[in-house]
Amino acid sequence: MPEAPDSEGPDRDCPERPLLNPTVTPLCRDGRTLHLVANPMNGPSYTLRDEDDERVLAKLPVLLDGTRRVENIARELEYDDVDALRSAIEALYDRNLVLDGASVERPSVVGYAALKPTMLEERARDGIEATVLVIGPERPGAYVLNDLRDYGVSNVRASGAAANALDRDDGLAPATDPLADEVERAGFVVALERLPGDARLREVNEFAVEAETPLLVATIDRTAGTVGPTIVPNQTACYDCYRTRLRANASDPDRFDAYLSGGADPETGPLEAFERIIASYATLACLNYLLSGAGLTVGSQLTFDFFEWSIESNDVLKLPRCPCCSRVELGHQRFVELEDVWEPEQ
Repeated sequence: MPEAPDSEGPDRDCPERPLLNPTVTPLCRDGRTLHLVANPMNGPSYTLRDEDDERVLAKLPVLLDGTRRVENIARELEYDDVDALRSAIEALYDRNLVLDGASVERPSVVGYAALKPTMLEERARDGIEATVLVIGPERPGAYVLNDLRDYGVSNVRASGAAANALDRDDGLAPATDPLADEVERAGFVVALERLPGDARLREVNEFAVEAETPLLVATIDRTAGTVGPTIVPNQTACYDCYRTRLRANASDPDRFDAYLSGGADPETGPLEAFERIIASYATLACLNYLLSGAGLTVGSQLTFDFFEWSIESNDVLKLPRCPCCSRVELGHQRFVELEDVWEPEQ
């Protein structure tokens, strides 16, 4: 009989047509012990054991396909104790390792995040209904637009050349109002850019900080690319903070300025495969933020070197007195003395 540890999640009825969560990898070596692994670096996240040595667990994962009822699964396993099997599936369902196949129409962002119960609460449902504005070149913009649509994000708009990739039949809408207004109305902004030349990123950053709209910046330059930072206004560093710190570490600041002031050369642009990688990571960073309010690129950046095939993550810190996100009103007294706030007793 399959036995499972006590569930840590909320008690829920067994799904009518159980579906193994697509983010889970089942491992069964001896036919008696089934490990459900979410991340190979963290080890098994859940374990089922067959104490009666009936060796049914090895066949169980392939039958959890969202089309079979529990009774039919037991019949195909030639397993008589349907109640014990149902109890084991309920335990997996409570931990979101098994989904309700009857309610899953296609792979979606909810299924992607289902492994973490905290990402299936009301915020997750609201997140995929948020308006996402995609700004950038046509090809990488099209990748992000299509991925967001396929993952079930219901309201996606596009600005710049990315709008040329829209398929009106899919419900995706071009941004027709001034960019500042579109950024203000959006729940999240994804801004992509081919370097050199970052004037549009600086403009979008200013609009996002002013409207307090979260913004993800992603760039690609021939054989290198970045995803992040994800900018949460008034909480994390903005793009100007990042740009200023980058300039401070440049060996030749003047040449750095000239590089970012230039324009991308379409004849020497990045390979399409590189843009696909950056766009995919940008989509996942956007989804993680919408679902959880956090993510690997919030206040940090992923840097890709496609020549060396390396990826690294670096923190992006706020810049004190940044002219964009740390504005000080005129007349503000920056330094306060003790006598200004405390008067000793006489």
